[in-house]
Amino acid sequence: MDASQDKILCQCFSISESEVRAATDFAGCSTLADIKKTTCAGKGCMSCHGKIKAILREMAEQRDHSPADSPV
Repeated sequence: MDASQDKILCQCFSISESEVRAATDFAGCSTLADIKKTTCAGKGCMSCHGKIKAILREMAEQRDHSPADSPV
């Protein structure tokens, strides 16, 4: 995602969409609690919870539908 298009999801802690996506990809976050612990997103007013959960669902679907690594 282009940095100029990266949207802030959590206004309270200025956490961007790309940071939440990175937490799912690289830190293994798969729940809202994981995201809160890893990035602090969602710990404030909680208005971003819906957006974070939508990203988590999207990322889980991508993982579920990605081809398994084939043995060499």
